[in-house]
Amino acid sequence: MASGTFTNAIPKTHPDSTSLRKTLRECDGDVCTCLKEKIDEIANSAKGPGSPKGLATRFAEQVQKGAQGPGTSAWATHQDEIARQQKNLQDHIDEYDQSGCPNGQLPAGVRQLASRPLPTQADWDANNVPMQGIDPTPAYWLVGGYIAYKVIRAIAVSFVATPLAGGASLAVP
Repeated sequence: MASGTFTNAIPKTHPDSTSLRKTLRECDGDVCTCLKEKIDEIANSAKGPGSPKGLATRFAEQVQKGAQGPGTSAWATHQDEIARQQKNLQDHIDEYDQSGCPNGQLPAGVRQLASRPLPTQADWDANNVPMQGIDPTPAYWLVGGYIAYKVIRAIAVSFVATPLAGGASLAVP
């Protein structure tokens, strides 16, 4: 299928920039080769100029350490994008199959990516410790530092004054 006059009709930032329709319209050679290349891009692309993140990258980023977890707007947005890309990938795979393209020539794992369940809370929890409150570590350092200050002050006062004054300095903040 030869490319038509609509080659750049859809901007690269548009959600349909990787659509099946666009893939077929821009194909300048063998349809099976064009579909196979686009399937690989949708599944495995690293983000670059004119190329969105691949689905494998999106799955990994959704649950990586430090990622925003379930219940956040970022989580919901990423879930929507994964589902959209999965549909797009499946559309391309279906067209590849229906066009009589050679079986077994698609990149490894793309069929599984197209139907893989969306990441869950358990997937996210496996890489992230859910925060139940504020990290107490800074408070421990603060309290420990204050106690050390009080002990040093009491020792210093006891050398200068009487032991009774050293003990009294522990009681005074």
